[in-house]
Amino acid sequence: MSLHIQAGYDLADLGTYVLDVVETGGNTFTVTLATGTHFLSASGASATGDHSSMVTGYTDLLSAIDTALEAGGAGTNAYTVTFDTTTERVTITHDGSASVTAISLTATTNGGLIGHTTVQSGALTHEMDITPEYWISGEIGFWSNRVEREDDSDVGFTVLAHNGKPHGVAKDGVGIMYDVTVPLEPQAIVYTDYATAADPWTWQKLFRHARNVYPLSINDGTRNMFVKLRQPSFRPQKRSADYDGHYDVRLESWLLARIVA
Repeated sequence: MSLHIQAGYDLADLGTYVLDVVETGGNTFTVTLATGTHFLSASGASATGDHSSMVTGYTDLLSAIDTALEAGGAGTNAYTVTFDTTTERVTITHDGSASVTAISLTATTNGGLIGHTTVQSGALTHEMDITPEYWISGEIGFWSNRVEREDDSDVGFTVLAHNGKPHGVAKDGVGIMYDVTVPLEPQAIVYTDYATAADPWTWQKLFRHARNVYPLSINDGTRNMFVKLRQPSFRPQKRSADYDGHYDVRLESWLLARIVA
């Protein structure tokens, strides 16, 4: 089982992604992505729901990088850009066509978006260095205490006539609350102060980035739920009063749209 949470972002706000590429026997070029709203590997393009328009413009960054590599590189459909959810590493590969014998990859700007921190060279395939930013893989692999319901505080109201006859006034639409707990997350994934160099993205960073502004993708392998935080403050829940090793992380959100696998 798997549970993957990704935060969306806007490159216009975050900053341009720049990757310098040198192909041995091929081309030298630069991948530059200055705009666009993305998740790392999720795409909301086919999502459906009451507010799907809020996520359909969010596509996966890896596909955008692959497209740019194909445009600048030698060969046709020579590149693949993949992400392994088990190892949590991005891999960029050239298939060796068009006389290319190796590729060199230099992360000039925002390389952390794909976990790229060092110059990669001397081969056709390169696995990146660390876990990408804006990505978290749940330690247990599933959620608990899931709640999906209407917001009953603002659905409508009832007016009583002079004879006591009730008349209802209701909204055409109502917000859907979607709440899940990500259980037993290790301290190093929860708090930034305890994060490791190989896995730097934390729940604390995710809340600080997303708040109630950017959407989240919550994918449990069966459904990919796109939400926006209703409770945007970082409030990890202790398992017991004197134990700091693991925490529950509660995501209280508004449901925007979903994709069913």
